[in-house]
Amino acid sequence: MLLAAALTLVATQALAVTSIKNTKHDLSTTSTGATTVKSTNYEEICIFCHTPHKAIDQLNAPLWNRSGTDAIVITNYYNSATLDVGTSNPATVTAKIAVSDAKLCLSCHDGASLTNDLANPSNLEAGVQPAGLAELLAANPANIGVDLHDDHPIGMVYADVVTATPTEFVASPVGSIKFYDGGVMWCSSCHDVHDNTAAPFLATSNVASGLCLACHNK
Repeated sequence: MLLAAALTLVATQALAVTSIKNTKHDLSTTSTGATTVKSTNYEEICIFCHTPHKAIDQLNAPLWNRSGTDAIVITNYYNSATLDVGTSNPATVTAKIAVSDAKLCLSCHDGASLTNDLANPSNLEAGVQPAGLAELLAANPANIGVDLHDDHPIGMVYADVVTATPTEFVASPVGSIKFYDGGVMWCSSCHDVHDNTAAPFLATSNVASGLCLACHNK
């Protein structure tokens, strides 16, 4: 009986996978997570960002479906008199930021691009574009604009940061923190857009500053 109970528990845990469904990133008509900004005619979920066919291929993105993303221009980057990241100062790594996931995130979170057409609208809707999507208002905390001077820096090679100030940073962050394109910090280093278990879509819980302390040695 104990063995059967244990196997049932394992099976249940295996099925407990995370999902974007009914989170704020689910913009479908039936979403219970997105309440103020969502479509009024699309029941599909993934299509607002992805498409299996006719995807936009000029971006470093997986089967991207959001038109106008490449045209987004970031106007400013984080800087500080106390920022010591060696050669990876955000203002000097704009090329790395340009090929990161930043524009993908800003295609909604810049507050101006959410209503852009999809590159490949749904066949289930006879090719009609999503309706009902509204831009993120300035007061909405999800609207960060394209001026990133007051947002956590991205584009740095994390190893360069550790070399510049080794006592301030964890040499090799573990867990869900990830770096890309040769160890570069992207938006998705700290965020997981498909999993809101640790809101707001954090890569790991920030209870007791857990997310911050994964990198910062404080």
